[in-house]
Amino acid sequence: MSTPLLHTLLAVLATALLHSLWLFIVLTGLGYLVAGTLKKVHQRYTAYLLTLLTLPVAFGTVLLLTWGNATATRAPAGPSVGEGGTADRLLFTDGLSPLGLSLTFHWTDYLAIAYLIGLMFFAGLRLHQYGVTLRLQAGGDAPDPEWITAFHALRTRVVPSREVRWKITAQVGQVLVVGVLRPVILFPVGLLATLTPAEVEAILLHELHHVRRHDVLWNSVQLLAVSVFFYHPLVYWLSRCIDREREYSCDDTVSATTGQQTYARALVRVARFSLHPTTTYTMPAVDQRTFTHRVRRLFGATTPPDRSSSSLLLLLVLLPLCMLLAFCAPGTDDLPTLAESNTTTPTEATTISGTVTDAETGEPLIGTSILIQHTTVGTVTDMDGQFTINMPAGAHHLVFSYTGYQTSIQATQLNQNVDRPLDVQLAVE
Repeated sequence: MSTPLLHTLLAVLATALLHSLWLFIVLTGLGYLVAGTLKKVHQRYTAYLLTLLTLPVAFGTVLLLTWGNATATRAPAGPSVGEGGTADRLLFTDGLSPLGLSLTFHWTDYLAIAYLIGLMFFAGLRLHQYGVTLRLQAGGDAPDPEWITAFHALRTRVVPSREVRWKITAQVGQVLVVGVLRPVILFPVGLLATLTPAEVEAILLHELHHVRRHDVLWNSVQLLAVSVFFYHPLVYWLSRCIDREREYSCDDTVSATTGQQTYARALVRVARFSLHPTTTYTMPAVDQRTFTHRVRRLFGATTPPDRSSSSLLLLLVLLPLCMLLAFCAPGTDDLPTLAESNTTTPTEATTISGTVTDAETGEPLIGTSILIQHTTVGTVTDMDGQFTINMPAGAHHLVFSYTGYQTSIQATQLNQNVDRPLDVQLAVE
């Protein structure tokens, strides 16, 4: 990848990251306000989930608009004759040469690089966690036949069109449902002995309702959003809200069928048995973060306010600062001037001449295009690979391009003229 293209990609990505800081605050704040007006749990769950889904849409839109702006403002000119029709003022169509930059990086480039490193880390982490999930799905044994008969009756009642299996395994320490296409409900070894048949039915109903709602799939979408936007705290906040409302919704549905007392006892006994943290890409019956609130809700207790709301309000206060950072940071329009040359800028027109040769063979390269950077003024080398070009005041970089060779950007020195030729060697791509 050429240096100009790399700079452009990094600048576009950094711009999208900076704008996502304030965009995500606005979108999440709107989602929070909408969810606050909804009385039913499943409606709040839908509001938070839709808010989470708008984040990648907003990020992708900014990314595409920024890329379109970067490429539109640097579209190469077609071949024509410049002012006066002289040979040294031809217009060229050299792909990315007008984007030429030095190797100096701006702080926004480092921001984009840091994001890419973090993205690769989370991608590796999620792949590892997914491998663990696949092993859980493949292992385990079926319960006794009488339990299987009761389970099939429940499955037919809740999700008649889905194939759901039930297994007992020593690989988990809590009740889980795993698998998007072929879900499996996993019970840890020994749990059945601590539960009554009514309590087993309550826990199975809870997991079957997760299957009916496709919660494993949406949980995977949450994990993807958290991995891609790992740098933004509101993504984690939204994910926690979705988890909470999802469990509340399943609790209300199951307790209406089994009774509050039976379901609450089942949750407590499963919580006592569960010793391990939640496994990624699964739906647990009990989550330590929300367990106490879930049990209290079953008996009509008012759900305490979410403490994380204060974090949301703090970020809303910081919204102007995020917008200032995004709009004041150098954008893609500033790419050509991000790296300043160490050479002195000529104050008068200067005539530059020299020779362009092959870096390996030393043979002259006939027809090499030489373009004054960020202009359409240029020339070509003659039969001996030589060139002469008039550098206007303020110009100090020349872009050398030849088909099959790497583009080279050369800085010119003050008062460099025909007596001090600029000899350039191009390397094969």
